[in-house]
Amino acid sequence: MNLIGRESEKTFLRNFLKSKHRLLQVYGQPSVGKTRLVTEVAVEARSIINLCYPEAATEFFKAILDASKKLGTEKQKALLMVSYGHSLQSRNSLAVKEAQWHFKSALRILQNYGCDYQCLLIYNYMSLNYYRQGKLEKGIRAAEKALETTVFDRDRADVEHAKIYSYVHLTHNLIFAGNHSKAGQVLHEQLTLVGESGHPAVCYMLNNVGLNIERSGGLPNLALQFYLSSLFSKRSISCVQEHILVPTLCNVAGQFSKNKLRHDLALNFLHEAKEIRARTGWVHPYTALVMWNIGMVTMRKNVKNT
Repeated sequence: MNLIGRESEKTFLRNFLKSKHRLLQVYGQPSVGKTRLVTEVAVEARSIINLCYPEAATEFFKAILDASKKLGTEKQKALLMVSYGHSLQSRNSLAVKEAQWHFKSALRILQNYGCDYQCLLIYNYMSLNYYRQGKLEKGIRAAEKALETTVFDRDRADVEHAKIYSYVHLTHNLIFAGNHSKAGQVLHEQLTLVGESGHPAVCYMLNNVGLNIERSGGLPNLALQFYLSSLFSKRSISCVQEHILVPTLCNVAGQFSKNKLRHDLALNFLHEAKEIRARTGWVHPYTALVMWNIGMVTMRKNVKNT
């Protein structure tokens, strides 16, 4: 049984997440036993820690990564490198190169230890990272490697859950690389399999379908329908991840403005996106996307009025 699954560790984790200060205080006096426990927390709960306390999480992961250089094993150091890289990537899209260095370094080590599931997650993180760097072919290959990874150290449900995200990253890179036919085929196959499952990745797939239709010159109304479906699905999980609404809000606004000339409605969506970025972190590529869309919609509105 994982440490997180035990009652004492559940209590530890609840206390651990109470305030950002405890993220660092809990590791105040490093020891071999505490390194083992905190590494387990940092690995098993890295996503929820990043969601709840993004700034404190980066400090925490960096602190225990530094401490592990003295007391941790090679495997523990590699696992913490993944958590720190993921935190950098989640918090600051400008740190993609540093995050990617940690992913690559950890991958080489964890492959030797047979940490199949963590390697699968690393490939997913790398695929998203390559997309943000504009290295689409590398992003495609990383997602394909994730899907090709055979996992023996995790149960099947967890592996299937992670690989659904692999398909999201794969199709996103394919769309922007211009391979709309393959992207459409993969999205159709996966939505047929998991579209009604309630999996949180479905909202990203719906958005990708809209993107694929729009960027391949398909019907604007059809693209808008998928964007709206994606937005509706994202709102159901936005209480803890409101930042995920931003790109789809921009996509919906673009369709309403360009193809339906409903500029005021489009601006409503964009102002919501702007407020979200102000709350969750202004320095981000999606902030530029929001402001660019506001400028374009405002110009269209002014042209219409004149």
